[in-house]
Amino acid sequence: MYIIFAFKYKFQNRPIRKNLCIGVNKLTLHQLKVFVTVVELGSFSRAGESLRISQPAVTTHIKCLEEELGTTLLERTREDYTRLTRSGRLIYEKATLILRTIAAMRTGAQQESQAPPPTLKIGASHSFGSYLLPAIVSRFAQKHPDCRILIQTKSSQEILLEMENLDLGLLILTSTNGFEVDFIYQEEMAFIVAPSHPQHARSKPPSLRQLLEMPMILPPRPCIARKFIEDFLKSHQIFPHVVLETGYPETVKQAVRSRIGGSLICHSAIQAELAAGILRQIPLQEKLYLPFSLIHKRKQPLTPIQEEFVSFLRETIARDGDPTLTALADKPELLERGRRSGVNRRPWAGRERAGLLRRTP
Repeated sequence: MYIIFAFKYKFQNRPIRKNLCIGVNKLTLHQLKVFVTVVELGSFSRAGESLRISQPAVTTHIKCLEEELGTTLLERTREDYTRLTRSGRLIYEKATLILRTIAAMRTGAQQESQAPPPTLKIGASHSFGSYLLPAIVSRFAQKHPDCRILIQTKSSQEILLEMENLDLGLLILTSTNGFEVDFIYQEEMAFIVAPSHPQHARSKPPSLRQLLEMPMILPPRPCIARKFIEDFLKSHQIFPHVVLETGYPETVKQAVRSRIGGSLICHSAIQAELAAGILRQIPLQEKLYLPFSLIHKRKQPLTPIQEEFVSFLRETIARDGDPTLTALADKPELLERGRRSGVNRRPWAGRERAGLLRRTP
C-alpha cells in the first residue's frame, strides 16, 4: 500500500512539461516525412491515418521540427486543415528532395545487393582464344574477381553468326559487317613441318613455291583465314595441294607431326611445340600476317564491365604487343597492308618480355 501511495504522489504532483520536444532527438528523416505528408494531404488527421500514428503524435513531430528550424512551417486555416507559410514552402521543397534522394539511395542499394555478378561473353577465333586470350583474361579476372567470364572458341565465320549471343568478338575480319570494329594487332603465320621433314634439313631457306609444292593442311572454306591464305598464295601464282582441311590448331599440329603435310598456322599456336622440338618452323622469304579485330554490336552500348575489358585489352596489346593500334573501320586499308607488308616484323617481342609467350632459342 505504501508503494502505491508513493508512486501516485511522485507522478501526480510532478509538473507537466510545456516543451513537448524536450528529450526528443534533433531533426530526423521521420519528422520530414511527417511534415511532407501533412502538406500533401492538407490535414493532420489524414497524415496520421496515412502514417499510422495518432494525430497528437503528428502535431508533436511538426512542433519539434519547427523548433529545430526556428520558424513556423504551417498555419491552421480551420480545425484540421493547414496552409504553408513562406518558410514552410522552402522547407517543403528541400524536404521532398531529401526524401526522394534517400528513397533512390535505398532502392539502388537493394538493387546492387540483389543484382547478379557481371558477366562477360567473349567469342574468339581458335588461335586467339586458345593461346593468347587466357593470359589476358587471367590478368583481368584478378582485377575483377566478381566478374563471370565465358569464352567460346570458334572459327571467325562462326563467331560472326553467334554475335547476337555474345558481348565481344575477337577474330579475323575482312569487312565491318555492320559491327563496331577495332583493329587489334596482326599476327605472323608460321610454316611448320615435322622435325624429320627433308625441307628442315636444308641450309638455305626454300622459296615459298618450293615449300607449297608439298601436301598442305589448311583451314576449310569458307573460313576467313583460308581466304587470307589463298589470296596471299594467288598473288604469288601458287595453288597449293591441299590434302587435309581443319580449322582446329591442335588437329593441324597433330597432322603435321604425323607427316601428313605442312601447314601455315598462327605463330602463337606453336610456341610449346617449337620449344619441345616436336615441330619445326621453316622461315618464309615473304611474310603473311593475319589481322585480328575486336567487334561488338553497333547499336548496343557497352556495359561498364565490357568497356573495362576493352580498355584493358587495348592497353595490354599496346604495352606488350603491336603498337600500331588503329580503328579498322576508319582505315580498312590496314587489312591489306597487314596481310602483305612487313610492318612490326617482331610483333611478339613485347609478349616475350611480359611472359605471355616463350620464345624458342
